[in-house]
Amino acid sequence: MSNKFIAGVLLGAVAGTALVLFLNSEKGKELIKDLKEGAGKMQEDLSDLADDVLQKGRSFMDETEQAS
Repeated sequence: MSNKFIAGVLLGAVAGTALVLFLNSEKGKELIKDLKEGAGKMQEDLSDLADDVLQKGRSFMDETEQAS
């Protein structure tokens, strides 16, 4: 094995350990909570947007049929 590979594995292990330790801290838990809330809000917004687009599409189709 080359020294670069070993250094990469060690660096990855250290970074992974640091990430786990951070995510288990209070700030990490708060970050996870904020991300979950943001994802939920984004899901609601996208659902609302999809509903609006479908409604406008249906209205357009109805208007097109009536104009024919």
